[in-house]
Amino acid sequence: MNGKRTDIPASKAWETVFLEELKDPEEARAYLNYCLRDGELSDVLAALQSIAKAQGGFSKLARETGLSRVNLYSALSETGNPRFDSISKVLHSLGFTVTVEPIHSKLHRSSKLLKSSRTLKPLRSRA
Repeated sequence: MNGKRTDIPASKAWETVFLEELKDPEEARAYLNYCLRDGELSDVLAALQSIAKAQGGFSKLARETGLSRVNLYSALSETGNPRFDSISKVLHSLGFTVTVEPIHSKLHRSSKLLKSSRTLKPLRSRA
């Protein structure tokens, strides 16, 4: 065996193969989680761009999020600085949500707060 993949035609561009893989929600999730762990916003935004492109494009994303295509392109650009609610809408339309997990395994225990309240809302300071 020569080490080359035989299931991909040599003429098929790398980006095409990459976007094909990102059509699979599990592949997209794994890729996005990898970029999130690195902590570079530009990498996360590039990942969201690629996933959006693979899963129907920016027109579909704009319809589903209620954001304009121009705003999406700007927010997800390399120099983008999107608001959290925009990122949340994009993630939701791509079939994902934001969760927080502990870094250390010993922190993996159930929250007493969550067990005691079904509708826990964030506390806001009152000025």
